[in-house]
Amino acid sequence: MSQANVEIVRSIHERWAAGDFSASEWADSDIEFIGGDGRAGRGISVMADMWRDWLKAMDDFAVMPDEFVDVSDDRVLVLARFSGRGKGSGAPVGEFLGGSLFNLKGGKVVRLALFTDRQEALEAAGLSE
Repeated sequence: MSQANVEIVRSIHERWAAGDFSASEWADSDIEFIGGDGRAGRGISVMADMWRDWLKAMDDFAVMPDEFVDVSDDRVLVLARFSGRGKGSGAPVGEFLGGSLFNLKGGKVVRLALFTDRQEALEAAGLSE
């Protein structure tokens, strides 16, 4: 099942890399979402609101996955690079390294934690660089 989970996560990241954050069919209806700012909530609508808050503060936001790590049967870690510019100011955020830890059950993401620091992402997955 773990390779199937990696492929699910890879397809999510393909959309994100293309700038499409609108799809949610991959998420369990009661998904636990932890944003890169540490805010947490449950449910697809809460996750959508948190993504919207993040994206409306940014222009040219991009997520570029570097590596997909099969952590366990139900967890996939994606190490990625993020970039963008502040909306309005146009100030570049610069590129930073982070990650996303996906927990899956029955082909759906039941928990998604975003990290703006790669080491934190690795530690959350029980790994180290």
